[in-house]
Amino acid sequence: MSEAWWIPRTRLLPARGRALISADLHGSMVDFEALLGRFEALRRAGEEAHWVLLGDLVHGPSEAARARDPAIYDYEDASPALVEAVLELRRADPEHVHVLLGNHDHGHVGGPPTRKFYPDEVTHLEGRCTSAQRAAIR
Repeated sequence: MSEAWWIPRTRLLPARGRALISADLHGSMVDFEALLGRFEALRRAGEEAHWVLLGDLVHGPSEAARARDPAIYDYEDASPALVEAVLELRRADPEHVHVLLGNHDHGHVGGPPTRKFYPDEVTHLEGRCTSAQRAAIR
């Protein structure tokens, strides 16, 4: 998350058009791809569409949480790939893709670490990443 993909700090969306707003993807590539499909369909149809991602892109469920509560946590944590996909989308269409920093994301850029599935989500995720993925997340 080292790029200025959180900038500008404020954004006024047009009075007309569509806003696709999502939050708390928490590493769910399936959910991201479903939303991406909707966003791309709107853009192909000529819509003035904006996708606002309200943060918490990272920190999907642990294996223990998936086993304990499969109705809620029915996906593998794909946080590194999801961050890379959002960065690429933001690079390709910065005027229509807007990302806010969530508390789980904040830990990777100097904020306090979160605790949900692991005692320190930041350390756990960054330990799974390649150096390039760690740089992207930061």
